[in-house]
Amino acid sequence: YLEEAEQLCDRVGILREGKLTTEGPTRELIHQMTKRKVYLKLRTSSPIEHPDLIGFQNDRWEFLVTPQKNLGDLLDELQISTSNLLDVQIEEGSLEDAF
Repeated sequence: YLEEAEQLCDRVGILREGKLTTEGPTRELIHQMTKRKVYLKLRTSSPIEHPDLIGFQNDRWEFLVTPQKNLGDLLDELQISTSNLLDVQIEEGSLEDAF
């Protein structure tokens, strides 16, 4: 039911053992409680080491980052220039991920 709540509700509350544990605007809760997946496809690909790196699949590097980290910060940390980017995809978390 979390997927439906995410699509239909502006605010949600989560009950655990009959007690309201979390309540607030849906997007804000998702933003605070989940990480985002960032996929980078690069023109040239040399090995990457980074604490947020979770894998390399289908010619794309996969990172799991906090919502506070923006794409520019990640690229700076990786020392990747925008001219080396072929594609960027960002997948936001969901209520299901949060709870």
